[in-house]
Amino acid sequence: MRPKTEHTRKIRGGAPGCQSARSAQTRVQPKVKEKTKRTQTRRSATPERVIAGHRTWNALPLRRATTLWICTLACLLACSSQTALAQSFPVQIQRGNGLGNVFAKLNSGQTATFAFLGGSITQGWGYRDLTIQWLRDRYPGRINEINAGWGGTGSLIGAIRIARDVLASNPDVIFIEFAVNDLPEDPLLFVQRNYDGMLRQIRAHNLNTDVCFLETIAPYNVGPYLGGQYPTAVKAHNDVGDHYGAPTVNIG
Repeated sequence: MRPKTEHTRKIRGGAPGCQSARSAQTRVQPKVKEKTKRTQTRRSATPERVIAGHRTWNALPLRRATTLWICTLACLLACSSQTALAQSFPVQIQRGNGLGNVFAKLNSGQTATFAFLGGSITQGWGYRDLTIQWLRDRYPGRINEINAGWGGTGSLIGAIRIARDVLASNPDVIFIEFAVNDLPEDPLLFVQRNYDGMLRQIRAHNLNTDVCFLETIAPYNVGPYLGGQYPTAVKAHNDVGDHYGAPTVNIG
């Protein structure tokens, strides 16, 4: 999740409030022998909780979370069509018109560029690859991809490099994923400003670029969910998303 490279350590050390080595010190991984038993007990005892009117699972296996995300992407596609608004979908999409601009472009026969900005969850194999494959199956030859994932970095570094690594390629939609690299103990205002900085740059570059926040989960940010609260990064997603009308999808 957070490779201990010299380059990453230097960046963390030079960015006040950014994710640092303290996160590694506070994480305690469960013993391998007890992991399966503890996970099964937790799921059977408290399979789901309700936070601010939304259901959230304590934890989801990678395959299940990825399936949920692909389902949500299909909902976003459907919501971009006025004829589909009356239908009922299994995943609630908060605010906005789905990803109306990018899918309007695809549905008119044009090519579209999908950008993914985040940490190692975005950089490595997972939801990004499956999303692009899903799209390419439905829009053959018309999907371009930008993988702007950088393991071990949070939203501050994302705000710093979004112009160079993402906007320079003129994407039609940007998925932002830093929910596990922005730690629960990070100040809310600090994280809000990072996401606000990204959205300001995106809007200044192109008002028609769609944006979607992705909220993933890791062992060290489960605590707020279990306490009936959202982690700091998710709160920031909701606040900034409300202001700019950007949808958020919780796949944790």
